[in-house]
Amino acid sequence: MNIVVFGAGPLSGEANFPVTAPGSRTWQLAATAAGALAGIPGSKVFVVGLEGASREVPPGGIVWRAGGNPLHVVSGVRSVSIEQGTDIIYLPHTIDVFKSISDNDEIPPLELPENLDAVLGCASVQPCATAARFALLRKLPVWIDFFGDPFSEIQTRAEIHPAEGEANDGAMEHAWQLFLQAILRGDRFSALSSAQRLAVIGQLGVTGRLNRFTSGCDFVHEIPYAVIPDELPETPWPDHSQQVTVMWGGSFNTWMDVDSLVAGVAKAIHQRPQLRILVVGGRIEGYNDASYARFIDGIQREGVDRAVHLMDWQSLERVRSLYSQCHAGLSIDRFTYEAELGSRTRIVNFLAAGRPVISTVVTQLTRELSEKGFVLPFRIGDPDDLSRALTDVVDRVREMKDLGSRAREYVLSRFDATTVGKPLIDWVRSPQPAADMAAPPADQAANPLLAYWTQVEAFRHPNRGIARKS
Repeated sequence: MNIVVFGAGPLSGEANFPVTAPGSRTWQLAATAAGALAGIPGSKVFVVGLEGASREVPPGGIVWRAGGNPLHVVSGVRSVSIEQGTDIIYLPHTIDVFKSISDNDEIPPLELPENLDAVLGCASVQPCATAARFALLRKLPVWIDFFGDPFSEIQTRAEIHPAEGEANDGAMEHAWQLFLQAILRGDRFSALSSAQRLAVIGQLGVTGRLNRFTSGCDFVHEIPYAVIPDELPETPWPDHSQQVTVMWGGSFNTWMDVDSLVAGVAKAIHQRPQLRILVVGGRIEGYNDASYARFIDGIQREGVDRAVHLMDWQSLERVRSLYSQCHAGLSIDRFTYEAELGSRTRIVNFLAAGRPVISTVVTQLTRELSEKGFVLPFRIGDPDDLSRALTDVVDRVREMKDLGSRAREYVLSRFDATTVGKPLIDWVRSPQPAADMAAPPADQAANPLLAYWTQVEAFRHPNRGIARKS
């Protein structure tokens, strides 16, 4: 069997690059699909990855093989021999290629075989829309993974950048256009949390997909962000030191509370001079530079910048090595619907590295992990309580190693990609269209809501024909 995944890169298999959450999610689902097909000889998973600029790759793409764990590179970086397995072939492309598929009736050259069996869209709304359109044109079943809710994400940015009112409104409209393509044509869906799963069910209802054909079908699944345990060896604990280091990993995104972070960190450093903050990651260029700049200005104003080490974005391999220099991770949210519906990949990564995490509790993930004791909570919007949590880690630093070991054991079991991905595994082995997508075109056209939104989509793309999979 051959599966094509439209997602984002760089992937976690490319540890020499900085890998963000969309790339990690794409890798998770591609590896899950590859593992599902490992017993079927000749199976391949092709990943068409959205990247900001095209880059040179070996002829035929970068190839890994799954089937045993961990995934192994079989060309491009190094070669190994696995008797049974599924090749994962990565083909990075620019946004223009993705748009050309979602906006037109012709598919540009992608180095994909003709004999494809199913399509998977993930990472963000653009790859999801592209996957849906590709599946429609090739008459293939498609699984759509909504990696967080795009509308609540844009809402958080609008709150941070209120002066960009028209731009924010335009971004919301653009996201809806892409989302509409995906939700009108998807055969199965997955979401990042149980709350987002329910949101997607509501969105399916609005667009007419909860109809007489799909009655009784459970075609929306919860697949949380997960890890591949064999890719994550144990991380050494820091050598004995007079300093205690807490690490921030990843972007300064629009959902975070910069002011509480600055005030809480500053107060804790003044109270515990041995505390150090290691910041790996930072600004999201072209999307949100403001939060990171505000943080830097804040720590300088508070006079604690000497205790804050700024490292900017690092390769995945380097990030994993930096876990060995810290005693705990750090994450901070303000209340947003994005947090209510979404998750925090950095928290899972910290815990998988054996580091407990100081965090607000608003996502489904942090609620679960704080109940287990692996997330050390502080109150939303309360810098004094953040300071209390930071100083508590300093005072209890000898306990952090054991707590981190138990957290790692829990995460590698609870968030194993194969375990949480079982619905996707079952579908990949026998991909089927949704009942309403398999219905005759006349019955699809008779669905008032589906017909209405299809007309809306056609209005937005007047030069594109409306094909059907049936």
